[in-house]
Amino acid sequence: METFIAFFDVLGFKEFIFNNTLDIVKDKFNLLLTESETAVSSEKFVQKVSGSYEPDLTKQKVNCIHISDSIIFWTNGNT
Repeated sequence: METFIAFFDVLGFKEFIFNNTLDIVKDKFNLLLTESETAVSSEKFVQKVSGSYEPDLTKQKVNCIHISDSIIFWTNGNT
């Protein structure tokens, strides 16, 4: 099976961790996770019971995994 893979490494991650408070690191890392999910959802959102919105990952065509400061995207086929 053919697939596409993209690998991204966050440059300067170690310095970012050492030079910021835990609250800032949590906020920025959460933003990174949310933006990756938004990208793979093609910017489609679903409303949660609480009234807030989150990326709709039910029909995504691209998969995503975060490992420390690295992000890997891949497809299940060649389209």
